[in-house]
Amino acid sequence: MSLVLQGKIINTFKANSGKDPETGAVRQGKDKIQVMSSMPMESGENRLELIDLSCNDLAAFKPFLNKNVSFPVGVTAMGGNAYLYVPKGSVPTELKGQVQ
Repeated sequence: MSLVLQGKIINTFKANSGKDPETGAVRQGKDKIQVMSSMPMESGENRLELIDLSCNDLAAFKPFLNKNVSFPVGVTAMGGNAYLYVPKGSVPTELKGQVQ
């Protein structure tokens, strides 16, 4: 099974570096993208949601800034929560028109 996210890339950035609490080693900040996506609700209406995702190749996403795109996403669980991420090698495809 594969999941695909559709939305508008509204920002790309590098997250702040941090310190590993167990080893004390400095971790480099991860590359991130922010996508505004429309989520359908039970009422039939749509809710806009800003989604932050980690990605390995920020350069592949920068040309699509402020454009409607689709791209594969993965899901991981941590601490009882599910998180989306961009799998290695995934690149966006521009969508023409409004994303629903």
